Amino acid sequence: MANILIILFFLFSCSTYAKDFGTYGHVFNIEEEDFLKYLKRKMASSADEKKNQLLEEYKNRFSNPEFNIDIGYTKKYRVFFYDPTITVKEDIKDHNDKVIIKKGTI
Repeated sequence: MANILIILFFLFSCSTYAKDFGTYGHVFNIEEEDFLKYLKRKMASSADEKKNQLLEEYKNRFSNPEFNIDIGYTKKYRVFFYDPTITVKEDIKDHNDKVIIKKGTI
C-alpha cells in the first residue's frame, strides 16, 4: 500500500511542475484527411461498390436463369385431390349479431 502511495505522489507532483515553453519555429496546418472522415468515406464507397456488384449479379441471374432442380422421377403414379369445403358448426355473426352464415351450411 505504501508503494502505491509513493508512486501516486511522484506521478501527481511531477505534473504540477510542467511548463509550457511556447511555440518555436514554423507551424504548419495538418494536410492529411481526418481519419474518421477517411474511414466513413471508405466504408461508403465500399458499400456502394458491394451494392453495385450485387445488383449486377442479380441482373445476370434473372436475365440468364439456371434451373438446376434435381427432383427425380416417380416410381408410381398417384393423384391427390383436396376438398376445401367445410361445414359450419355454428352460426357466424357480424358485430351487430346479424347472421352471415347459418349453422350446417357447406
